[in-house]
Amino acid sequence: MRAQASLIYPLIGKGKTPMTQEQALNILKLGKNVFLTGAPGAGKTYLLAQYIDFLRLNDVNPAITAYTGIAASHLNGKTLHSWAGLRPGPLRAFAQERDRVRNNQFLTAKITRAKVLIIDEISMLSPELFEQVDFICKTARNSMEPFGGLQLICSGDFFQIPPVNQENGRFVLDSGIWEEAKMKICYLHEQHRQGDHKLLGILEEIRRGDVGADAIALLKSRVGAKIDAPIGVARLYTHNEDVDEINERELRKLTGPEIIYEVHSTGDAKVIEKLKKDYRIKNISLKKGARVMFTRNNEGMGYVNGTLGEIVDFDGDGDPVVMTFDQQRIAVAREQWDLEDNGETKASVWQVPLRLAWAITVHKSQGMTLDAAEIELSRAFEEGMGYVALSRVKRLENLSLIGWNDVALKVNDRIKRIDDEFLEQSIETENYLHGLGAERVDRLQREFVAAMKEEGEAPKVQAGAFHYEPDEVPVIDFEGYGSINAEDIPF
Repeated sequence: MRAQASLIYPLIGKGKTPMTQEQALNILKLGKNVFLTGAPGAGKTYLLAQYIDFLRLNDVNPAITAYTGIAASHLNGKTLHSWAGLRPGPLRAFAQERDRVRNNQFLTAKITRAKVLIIDEISMLSPELFEQVDFICKTARNSMEPFGGLQLICSGDFFQIPPVNQENGRFVLDSGIWEEAKMKICYLHEQHRQGDHKLLGILEEIRRGDVGADAIALLKSRVGAKIDAPIGVARLYTHNEDVDEINERELRKLTGPEIIYEVHSTGDAKVIEKLKKDYRIKNISLKKGARVMFTRNNEGMGYVNGTLGEIVDFDGDGDPVVMTFDQQRIAVAREQWDLEDNGETKASVWQVPLRLAWAITVHKSQGMTLDAAEIELSRAFEEGMGYVALSRVKRLENLSLIGWNDVALKVNDRIKRIDDEFLEQSIETENYLHGLGAERVDRLQREFVAAMKEEGEAPKVQAGAFHYEPDEVPVIDFEGYGSINAEDIPF
């Protein structure tokens, strides 16, 4: 069903035409750097999948990434950290990063082979992480172009919860690299999600910062509502302590033996405690029937950070066996977390990468689509929390609310202003496409594909032309970046 754009997007009512998926796809095929945005259900992921198919049919290699494993799995991609060879924790100084990349032939070859870099969930990236990946690409591809000359496709919605450890209100679009990339804005307006237009209307009112009486009445009608869901109802809470209490209570309800998996570790005791604290690694008790969530990415084993499932057995080695909600049976062995300093491993920790998941935090739910959800927003403490939580379900009838506070339905004032700018810039992109004419668009698209095929290795520069001295590197203090909760870590 198509949304009434003139009602949802005020700028569109002034003789403007909303951008369609076909127009956005044509812009992508021109080889331009693009920021793809729009409300939930506008078809951003579907459009990216179409473009990926187009690239592969033309033998062009795209690097498909997202901030979290769940979002990456929607496109059969990798986390951005994994693709760029980054680990959770403090980012390296650029001079150190340059040496690491130049000494890693596998990483350099992988980035050189890529012709297009897709980053989904771009709103969750900090400016510092964005600049770090840009520097890695420039180093690997031996080019001073933004991201080493890769076509950059960013997709996301800045009304989502802000970046991890956001400081001074800075978003990824505040990075100088964002401006250097000269991205065309493609703001999708058509609604393709087969869902409840009442819920979509509420989400749009939250985006505009003008939640009316009718929307409030609809939300109140869902307070304490009973939901019939065949696999149970996911519970979303804003605080970890509420989530932990519910999960422990639900575990106690299960009959059968309880198996405790203790954390194993080696190395400096203080460093071990830091690892356990930063990544929330602790002993975990499991029983058959326990609902769990994976906390690491392991593509070979078939799970990513955020995959949900249920404990169905314990194998001969004592490892828990999980049946995921998409019916994959996985025996879960312990994973390893390391903390390194100057290439030396200071401590290592081993634990099964699972967390009880009858309840999860709103932060952790980003990127998920839930069949049904019970949501508690009475303690919401961050703008965008209500928007994220409510947009996890497709229909209002599959939503039960416990309550909400004033913060829950608010969004960032600056993002509202920027969103209006995105709308205007998207209209400029449409005018640009229209001005080219169909014949020239077709020719430019064919030329882009041909150039990508002929490129082979990354473009070279004169010997010595690409060289950073340590005192020339824009040094940034990244020390605070490592002190984050495990739920906010993309691994």
